[in-house]
Amino acid sequence: MTDRERCIEKSWRPIIAKLARRNAGLDADVHDLKEGLVAVEERARAELGMIKPNETYYHVKADEVNLVIDEMIEGVFKTAGQELL
Repeated sequence: MTDRERCIEKSWRPIIAKLARRNAGLDADVHDLKEGLVAVEERARAELGMIKPNETYYHVKADEVNLVIDEMIEGVFKTAGQELL
């Protein structure tokens, strides 16, 4: 092998390694999609908003969640304060 060929091969190694890692990840995705219904269900729910029969979908806005969390925290502190008295 010539110096030029070695240089070219050395410069391609990181690219080839990166593509090999990417391909391994894609192979895993393909396997999951072919074999695992869990992956299919997860994508259907996340990307298409699908639900199972007899399931109820609830959409909770972030502001409402924050309000509920604040109320829960406030209640914990009130209860803790009463226990200290």
